[in-house]
Amino acid sequence: MIRLLIVATSVALALGYFSPYPPYPPYPLYPPYPPYPYPFPFPPPPPGLECWTPWLDRDDPDKKGDWELHSQFLEEKRCFVCPNPTDIDVTTVKGNSVASTGEVIFQKDSKGFICRNEDQPDGRCCDYRVRFACHAPFCDRGITVCNWTRFFSRDNAFAKGDYELLSDLRVDFPGEICDDPVAIEAVTVDTLTPAIHTGDNIHIYCPSKGFVCRAEDQPSHRCHNYKVRFGCPCR
Repeated sequence: MIRLLIVATSVALALGYFSPYPPYPPYPLYPPYPPYPYPFPFPPPPPGLECWTPWLDRDDPDKKGDWELHSQFLEEKRCFVCPNPTDIDVTTVKGNSVASTGEVIFQKDSKGFICRNEDQPDGRCCDYRVRFACHAPFCDRGITVCNWTRFFSRDNAFAKGDYELLSDLRVDFPGEICDDPVAIEAVTVDTLTPAIHTGDNIHIYCPSKGFVCRAEDQPSHRCHNYKVRFGCPCR
């Protein structure tokens, strides 16, 4: 009976009826929040929403404080920021919660985050980062990707960070990237962890520009080593 069960299981596996391994998570469009099977240390998007943006950090707590406003990210043409976010998630750049800092927060809503130095007993805010919750139409933008390029990695994470700019990749890999990519995916070289799950503060993550993680934006002053691929439209 045991031998028969083993044979039946082998036949089922060969025919593809089931697999002993968990299914590989679907490759996301830019910039998604897919249900990856490994634990994720941050809360899921609010009900009815599809994704969070990457973590963003545009200001340092010098001068007046730390100002991370949605309007400023839009002005800087950060293409991974949706126009009308419905929620915000905030931590320090080291990943600590706002509550754990004990600081007085001037603003924390879908329009952005402000911590003013003048409101703090020690006269200085922590350095914060934010991400915005977006509706499903923004997460996939109605994009249809007919094919993906292979993964490219032209830089490593040493010195200033990992710069995988589209313009540089076109020079290093001529003819391998479509003229007008509509999607981008960045994962770590070693573990294939999506960039939005590494905790790195991402400077550029855009199909028309490429991907940049700057060492200066990280608490450890070092980025993970990434590789990227681009989604091409149907013709």
